[in-house]
Amino acid sequence: MNRRQALTAGASLALAMVPRRNAAAGSATQDTSGRASVVGTWRLLSIATIRPNGEEVTDWAGPKPTGILIYAADGYMSVQVARDPPARWSYSAPEQAPVAERARAFDRYYGYFGRFAIDLARGVVTHFVEGSLQPNEVGLTYERQVRLEGNRLFLTGTPFTFDGEQRFNRLLWQRVKTV
Repeated sequence: MNRRQALTAGASLALAMVPRRNAAAGSATQDTSGRASVVGTWRLLSIATIRPNGEEVTDWAGPKPTGILIYAADGYMSVQVARDPPARWSYSAPEQAPVAERARAFDRYYGYFGRFAIDLARGVVTHFVEGSLQPNEVGLTYERQVRLEGNRLFLTGTPFTFDGEQRFNRLLWQRVKTV
């Protein structure tokens, strides 16, 4: 697998979303169905890719990835995910780091922001990407199954094909307590 394939697979494995263009992304700010239930900051507990035999694979994000998911009351969201182990640079200034170290850092981090809509009756949250570490995602719409259990948020991606298998991703988030 070359670097580009690994990066694309990594993003897919980390986020497990099915992209589609959405001309009516403005509707995200009007959908308040269930929004209050997810508003807040969520800390990533785990990312698992589920294979057809039920095996959980953590090869892209590693055993203990870190991340933050923020859903704001105004309908905006942001997600940041860092792989385990995180990238380290041999230089203190990014512009001094060798290209290979910069590429490794890029491969080990992922994030985007935009607006969101949630429909708890359908069990779906939709993200409308407005900016991303991966520029080709700008303008895409990502939809995931969502389930709330107390202070935990489960997001399950739509099945995708990887290495000839149908897989899906499951991300587990825990609400950050307010101070």
